Amino acid sequence: MRSASTRPRRIGFLYPGSPDREFDDWRQRFLEALKKFAWVEGSNIFIEWRFAEFDRTLYAPLAADLVRVKVDALLAAGTPLTRALQQATGAVPIVTGVGDPVGSGFAKNLAKPGGNITGLSWSLREKARKQVGLLLEMVPTVQTLLILRSPRYGDISELNRCLERVARESGTKAEVRTVESFAEVEAALGRFAGLMTGAACVYGHGSFQFDTSKLAETAIRHRVATVCDERFAVEAGCLMSYNLHHPDQAQRFASLTDQVLRGVSPAEIPFELPTKSEFVINRRTAGSLGLLISPELLLRADAVID
Repeated sequence: MRSASTRPRRIGFLYPGSPDREFDDWRQRFLEALKKFAWVEGSNIFIEWRFAEFDRTLYAPLAADLVRVKVDALLAAGTPLTRALQQATGAVPIVTGVGDPVGSGFAKNLAKPGGNITGLSWSLREKARKQVGLLLEMVPTVQTLLILRSPRYGDISELNRCLERVARESGTKAEVRTVESFAEVEAALGRFAGLMTGAACVYGHGSFQFDTSKLAETAIRHRVATVCDERFAVEAGCLMSYNLHHPDQAQRFASLTDQVLRGVSPAEIPFELPTKSEFVINRRTAGSLGLLISPELLLRADAVID
């Protein structure tokens, strides 16, 4: 462990939602990772947390507020939040995670960003390919892929395009459905009741106005397989999740934050690509759907929920 700078530092963290279980889990991992670089919250580093509560109109004012309190670095994830921070400052270092930093105008290239933004870059197409592939492997009879999201969730239009493209290449039709109430979820999933011809990719669990367990129960009742971003959704009864490995992601965010706090310019810090992902499957849900998990798929799973 290296010694952190003697001058206390202050960083700003902009989050799209509310301080829910998903956020708290990531926050704890991030703080533990910071300790490995000798940064201890409340001692030599202070963090200004800002929550947009799934209201995108708050992104810009919250970003401006963080710049106003004179933080030494800014953190966020996702293109809309990063855009808000970029528009708020061209001087404060920004550590972020986005799908296409070059195409989004955050970096000149991945190896040498050239501005005040660096971070993690992940392939949304690869994520879409994995999630759709898992659904089709579990349920070969799927003809329609539902992409369910809350209107309060962040912009996932880029991911939608990737999912639609991957579904089309797999011979499956994709439908994007924005759902907010439980009745809308019931209607979206009820079309496929008992047919096993529909499956759903679900995003933004924390922003739905009902518990994830209710969505999972409805999907099981209508025999619709689900794949999600977060492990907690599988623990709540959804079939599968596939996403970046959160502990690894937190460690990388901490490492990049440490570098900029020690004076390394973001312009010189390469965007990093993910090396770890996490695939979780719920064996009980699979049984309730009448699905058999192959031994090969079980071996590929990082965790199996019973």
